[in-house]
Formats: sequence, structure tokens, C-alpha cells
Amino acid sequence: MCLRSSVPMVLLFCLLIPFVPSAQTGSAGRELGPVAPAILARGPLEQRGLPLGYANAVPCRYGLYRWGEEEIRVYFSDVELELKEPWADFACGSLPLQARDLDGGRAVYFRSPRGWGVFIVHGGGIEDDACAFITAFSERLTYFLSISDVFSFPAVLEIARGG
Repeated sequence: MCLRSSVPMVLLFCLLIPFVPSAQTGSAGRELGPVAPAILARGPLEQRGLPLGYANAVPCRYGLYRWGEEEIRVYFSDVELELKEPWADFACGSLPLQARDLDGGRAVYFRSPRGWGVFIVHGGGIEDDACAFITAFSERLTYFLSISDVFSFPAVLEIARGG
């Protein structure tokens, strides 16, 4: 009788093990911290006008992620933009990025080979982990866009924070 009542608990435990945060090793061999979800709190919302001084006529989709205590704003557009100074190349694995400092933060721009671009704006508190967020976001968004005609940002991104 006791064995029968413990079976559901054992199954529940086995199902939850993959979701327990654990340490991972990054590509440079350094140990990364626990996996922390970045959760889409708002969006995607259609709007006109990109941040950072672009004309208000540029159509885009906006989303807001919460990653721990940080808020990360994401702006997606399929309009090709030419970035000028003070944008500079920014290395993030194999992703070709451009970045610029802002008052109290940083903006990073990723242009997909498929023609769309994403601005990621953060307050600076994730500076050491910005590359991990950008990589996870761009990979998931690329996947979503390849399988569906319905536009959506990833609702949850599982990202290992720096150790």
C-alpha cells in the first residue's frame, strides 16, 4: 500500500530533475553559473519607431524580458538599417554584432543573414552575461521564424549566467 502511494512522487521527482539549475561549462572552458530563465514579461507589441534616434516611421516589434533583477528591451525589425558611429563591432562567439554605450546601459544590434535585425537594450547589469542572452535569443528567434508564419518572441530563455 505504501509503495503504491509513493509512485506518483517518484515520477514527479524524475520529471523535475532536468529543471534543477546546475553549473555548466562555457566555450572558453570557464565554469558558468546556474541556469537562469529570462522571461518575456511584455510583447511582442507592434510599434513604429526604434530607440536610439531612428525615424519614427520604422516599424518594429517590442518585447521586454526580465532576467533576474534586470530588464532587457528587445526591438525586432525587418527593415535594413545602416548603423553609424558611435556603433562599433562587438565580438560574441560567431555572431556579428555592433554595440554602443548608452547613459546607464548598452545597446547591441544583431543583423541576421536572413535580413531581419534586433536591438537589445539593457541597463548594464548583465554586461558579463550579455553575450549569453543575445546568443540564446537569436538562436530561439531564428528557430521560431523558420517553423511558423506567426511572429512570436520566445517566452522563456534558459541561459547559464557567468560563474
